Amino acid sequence: MPEEAVEYLDDNENNEESSSNSSPKNNTNNIIDINEYKSRKNSSKSSDSKNDSLNLRNRVGNTIKRGITNKAMDKASQALPAIGAINTANNIRKMAVARRKGVAATNNTEVNGETENTEDNATVNTTDNVVEDNNSEKPTFNPLATIFGSKNSFMSRFSFWGKISLPLKIAIIAGPALFAILLLLIILAIPLGAHSSLLSLDTGIKSNSTGTIDYGDYVLSSDGHQILHEPLSSFLESKGTSLEEFNNLIASNVEDAGYGTRAGVVSAAVTLIAELGNNYGVKIPYFWGGGHGVIANGADGSWGSSACHTYANGNSYNYCGLDCSGFVPWAIYNGGFNISPLTTGGFQSLPGAHRVTLTDSAILQPGDLLESSGHIVLIVGIEGNQYVCAEASGNTTGVLFTRRSFDEPRYWGVNMDGFYSSQVRS
Repeated sequence: MPEEAVEYLDDNENNEESSSNSSPKNNTNNIIDINEYKSRKNSSKSSDSKNDSLNLRNRVGNTIKRGITNKAMDKASQALPAIGAINTANNIRKMAVARRKGVAATNNTEVNGETENTEDNATVNTTDNVVEDNNSEKPTFNPLATIFGSKNSFMSRFSFWGKISLPLKIAIIAGPALFAILLLLIILAIPLGAHSSLLSLDTGIKSNSTGTIDYGDYVLSSDGHQILHEPLSSFLESKGTSLEEFNNLIASNVEDAGYGTRAGVVSAAVTLIAELGNNYGVKIPYFWGGGHGVIANGADGSWGSSACHTYANGNSYNYCGLDCSGFVPWAIYNGGFNISPLTTGGFQSLPGAHRVTLTDSAILQPGDLLESSGHIVLIVGIEGNQYVCAEASGNTTGVLFTRRSFDEPRYWGVNMDGFYSSQVRS
């Protein structure tokens, strides 16, 4: 509280005045105006009271404002981690300032002997109350907090997301989905592709719209320029291979094409003729009655030898080999089907086979037969308006490839669908 402005009379002056003027009535000029003194004193007290009341209102108002501000900042910090961090830093700063002021107020109290730092104490108390309110507030339930930590730390893990460009965000989100779809399509395509391959084998062999067949390295226009006149086994050895390797090649090609399918039958015939013709320039001899005993599993090593000799139909046959009705059953048997040696004219009677009349279009397919009363031919392909055939045709020609028209005179067709579907060899 400020000191009252009170006028005091000097003792010396009072003594002098008293000694010179012994009568109070004669010292009217030196007497203090009591009314003026009371007026001044009351005015001073009223002014101090007003100042105290104003200061108190200001301090209370500031305290309330700070409390409201701190409460608002606390509520906002729960929604926005950044504001929470700012609010926390601000509270720490306020607490530090309050503590410094508190120390200063303590020092002032010790020096002056009084405690008058009311505003500083209010700041300290208000700050402490705010901190206590924050600590006493119950946290909201967050099941992820046990895994990722508090809300602020959890959200901070994804703070980089806002820095990523929109195209990159789309790629991050859509990339795994597209990869999963592509992987699913690949998984679905594998069995479909395998099924398509089996279907292509079941229909015979691959061909384009013109009927041209893909035989790999084999060329069906070359079937050897001379007939083999020595045993096949010794001939192959002279070429650096063996009969066993040759037969393994036949079996491997049949397996690749499809054992027990049309393609397997065609592959057996083509390998026997084209392998010898394309690579060695020879072909198996035609021998009347050849192949009508036990059907060979693979090539016979005696084919081409002079151990066989017969005379028939005005011709002398001196080299072992196959005739037409011996070669066709050999190809069907090595292609994976049960069949016995037959004579010409009897193939149309095979189980499941049926005779068809030829037309000027390709009504047959590879693996079917062309038959007459004296000859039998295996169809191995289609080129242009002709069937590509494999056959044993005569003494001077041997076993070779030939071409025949779709409506070959004196021939009929033998559709082998029913036979191939029921006579697979185990």
